[in-house]
Amino acid sequence: MRKHIPKLVILFCCLIALIVLINSNQIVFSDFKETESSQVESEYDLVVYGGDPEGVVAAIAGARNGLKTLLVMEEDGPGGLMVYGALNFLDLNYDERGKVINKGIFKEWHQLAGGEVIVDTEEARKAFMKLLLVEENLTIVPLTSIQEVQISEDQQKISSLIFETTGISRTHDVELMNKVKTDVHPDWASAVKKDDLKATLVKIKPDTVWIVEGKRYIDASQDADLAALADVLYFTGGADVGLPDRKMAVTLVFRLKNVNWKDLQKDIKSQKWGYSKMNSTSAWGLGKIGQKYEPVDPSTRLRGLNIAKQDDGTVFINALQIFNLDFNDSDSLAKGMEQGKKEAEYVVEYLTKELSGFENAELMEFPSQLYVRESRHILTLYQLDILDLVENVDFDDKIAVASYPVDYQATSPVDPGFVIFDPGVYSIPFRSLVPRFKKNILVVGRSGGYGSLAAGSARVIPTGMATAEAAGTAAALSIEEGVDFHKFAMDSNLIDSLQTQLFNQGVDLRQLNEINEVVQDLDYHKFKELFSWGMIVAGYDNDLKLDKNVTEREFSFLLMKGMRLRQADNYDEYLAGGLYSLSSNKTLKRDKACEILLAAGGYWLAKVENVYLTALEDGFIPLDLKENFKTNCLLTRRDMYKLIISFLKRYSVPEDLLELRTRSFGE
Repeated sequence: MRKHIPKLVILFCCLIALIVLINSNQIVFSDFKETESSQVESEYDLVVYGGDPEGVVAAIAGARNGLKTLLVMEEDGPGGLMVYGALNFLDLNYDERGKVINKGIFKEWHQLAGGEVIVDTEEARKAFMKLLLVEENLTIVPLTSIQEVQISEDQQKISSLIFETTGISRTHDVELMNKVKTDVHPDWASAVKKDDLKATLVKIKPDTVWIVEGKRYIDASQDADLAALADVLYFTGGADVGLPDRKMAVTLVFRLKNVNWKDLQKDIKSQKWGYSKMNSTSAWGLGKIGQKYEPVDPSTRLRGLNIAKQDDGTVFINALQIFNLDFNDSDSLAKGMEQGKKEAEYVVEYLTKELSGFENAELMEFPSQLYVRESRHILTLYQLDILDLVENVDFDDKIAVASYPVDYQATSPVDPGFVIFDPGVYSIPFRSLVPRFKKNILVVGRSGGYGSLAAGSARVIPTGMATAEAAGTAAALSIEEGVDFHKFAMDSNLIDSLQTQLFNQGVDLRQLNEINEVVQDLDYHKFKELFSWGMIVAGYDNDLKLDKNVTEREFSFLLMKGMRLRQADNYDEYLAGGLYSLSSNKTLKRDKACEILLAAGGYWLAKVENVYLTALEDGFIPLDLKENFKTNCLLTRRDMYKLIISFLKRYSVPEDLLELRTRSFGE
């Protein structure tokens, strides 16, 4: 909830402690001084909150398009999760020819950072610094967090923001949190030559509270904290598919020294640990090594390893998952960090015994942040849906293209996660950046306007950077034309201007012509409903296995899942247990399917003489299956999907759930 601060208090804050902006041409790094007040500079065209890659790009795009721009970040330097959480394994977007489709400012940064899938975290930070410091319209304030959002009287716009410069980088590590740091990162001083310095980097005295007004705002923070304080609507977890408590695993990436990269090739080549690959800077796969590991802490899990080699020869391991953490609770995240650090010691001990090249591996310092994959999902004018990815929708207001597989990570130690689909190139509409009911703010990054399933792809950093460039550019056009973001989103001429400007900035906004084989199936219009609720998993190869036989248990499980997601009024644990007991691992036949359907529908099976005839007469068998169901035949996955879709149509979708979705069940 948004707290209300009396206007006199706000005025007092303005008079006592405001950011001092000094002419950037007079600034040199040795001149940085702690600032309290004297020269008041409290108005900007664009205010960007968040030092993650998305915030950096949004600020650069705004500044390059002529906006007086303020970038506020919680850390002592840029890079956010990529640098402070060591998420340096880039999830790039490729087209059908294997070419990277993320261009524009992302490409500029990527080339500065080495141009590889693996980026060195220090080089990544320096590359962001270089791009920021050469922008003359840009002011940068590190070590600062948002405290308050003031809303206009009509509740439709943000009027001002209140910040506090803490002097402490954002961290989930209590040890680091207790070590108060009051200085900006030293790399700022060497990122560019003095003559190239055009931006203003301001160091403010810790515990200083200050206020700023912007014409437009962009929230690029990991959890959309600015938007949440502005009372923007959002949901968490998988609430849009009936699973509000579902959370993707949080990961602690950890760093090792003394890894012999050459010796690691032995296990990669032998495929000893399952499908595995490596190149000069990365290794991935090794699924069986995660499966074999037995966690000491039952709320953790080791999945297959993503190994990223750094310039100094050390490696980061992205594989240790932690469950049941609350992203909105600092104590929960701090506890998760401690759990992860303890478990990492056992993991390293295990790897030194089992994995070639790791015999002498030693733990180094941990990143200061956990890798949180999912938190808030902001409700926007258009909620990008998983079906938009499956169908490769080419939106009229597209501002970015992406293609990363829909990768939904584990949500519990016994759930390995899954890849729903490999979509090919799809588009993201401008409307998915615009929150409902707030007109002068855009949200970019993992917490943007994506359904929880679509976010499995759209949450990756390169995609976030692409949407951020569009957001910064749109802010300039909206100010120039004097329209808010809601009007902008509905004006086809302004959208055309935005797309033209993005194209001129080197952004890839190709026309989409690809049609997935799944969509071409004659029955797609029927079973796409199951896709929209995450009930179909096609994997990396998009093979639905529609003509393969299924087991009784597969059928009962999927039926139970659909009823649970649908919030069917007759669904409970007793019914779920009954359906489970009716099924086995035998291949599913017609009569057994009818028996399970009737039980799910509340029929007393002891009084049913013929389950098939009863199911047929009472509408449990779709018309297009009647001909094939004349005998007690074996059923395929295609048959199973049709039966379940037909059954679930008996239940209406609750209104509160419909509000979170762009496409409703049954469309």
